[in-house]
Amino acid sequence: MRVSVPNLKWREVPIWIRAISYMAILNFVSFVAITLIYGGDAFYGKIEAGHYFIGHHLRYTEVSRRFFEFNRIQGSSISFTHTLAIAVWIWYLSRHKDAVFHGWPFRPTS
Repeated sequence: MRVSVPNLKWREVPIWIRAISYMAILNFVSFVAITLIYGGDAFYGKIEAGHYFIGHHLRYTEVSRRFFEFNRIQGSSISFTHTLAIAVWIWYLSRHKDAVFHGWPFRPTS
């Protein structure tokens, strides 16, 4: 699947699409950075006797409840922000007049 958009300039993309794109990228990069710095995430973590642990490959690091909940919510939000960004770009590119689609399932009507 190849998409060729010869005249698409980033500054010409509507600001709300750029904002959603930046949000998705920033959310992902910050999640990866935090996971690397702290050695895991809440998805692989556990709660035992009122103590909160983030984990990765059966190695756990104790963290505060606030951090554990933040990390859990941020990890869950990645699927939302990326799905939103992909959907918005598909919508925008399917309506962009200068776009040329090769093998794309949504062909522009005009």
